[in-house]
Amino acid sequence: MTIIETIHKRQSWRTFLPKQLEPEKTGLLRDFMSLNTRSVFGSVVRCELMDFKVTPVNLLKTLGAYSVIKDAKVFMAGCVKNSEKCLEDFGYIMEKNVLKAVELGFATCWLGASSNRNGFSEMMKCAPDEIVPAVSPVGYAAEKRRLADSLMRKVANSDTRKHLFEISFRGDFYDSRVPENKYKTVLECVKLAPSATNQQPWRFLRETDGDIFHLFLERTKDYTYKAGQNIDMGIAMAHFELAANELGLKGSWTQDKPDVDAGDREYVATWKP
Repeated sequence: MTIIETIHKRQSWRTFLPKQLEPEKTGLLRDFMSLNTRSVFGSVVRCELMDFKVTPVNLLKTLGAYSVIKDAKVFMAGCVKNSEKCLEDFGYIMEKNVLKAVELGFATCWLGASSNRNGFSEMMKCAPDEIVPAVSPVGYAAEKRRLADSLMRKVANSDTRKHLFEISFRGDFYDSRVPENKYKTVLECVKLAPSATNQQPWRFLRETDGDIFHLFLERTKDYTYKAGQNIDMGIAMAHFELAANELGLKGSWTQDKPDVDAGDREYVATWKP
């Protein structure tokens, strides 16, 4: 399965089969996680795969999400030192792990932490200045979603995505324009990325000449989970980079803030071929 196929296959899933995962597959996932350590902004993100005998309800209660997870016994958690751009780095690393899990045939679901300290922080023996911003169950999707799962997707508008012209601009933020080359496919892969309550806050500004893309965060007005939208930026960068590389569009993320009127949008990073 290609990475673009994996991105299209990924869905948030909260209802799992009470089935033990094969050691061979979890071993492959752990190996990938141990090697997936290069972040964009230099943060050190440490991820672990935790195997429980039953769904760890007490731990999930500390995330405020326990009521919608059913029969998940394996969880992927990540820990990062609380510093500038750490959440973007966390989203970037964690989403690559999530996509590897999907490639291996597993279902996943991002569960954002509402506070810096939670049960998973203790399980991972985090230092006082480290946080666990999110976790994800890893397992086999049930044949049918439970009612609570379906309602959660409906509330979050999980099956509704912004049009490309809502996230893609050229030259300035007054010219909404979608690339007519392979980067259109890249942006379609970003469009499919998970985000906190499906707000999709990423905006890409392409320079007039060439294929240089500046990524901005357009925060959702009056949205309380601000940290979640910083994580979303890292997830968007992972999708953009992985899809671009697979299509032969080599490049990397750097800091090169453009001199444009961005309004309230926050500059994050620049993709340069």
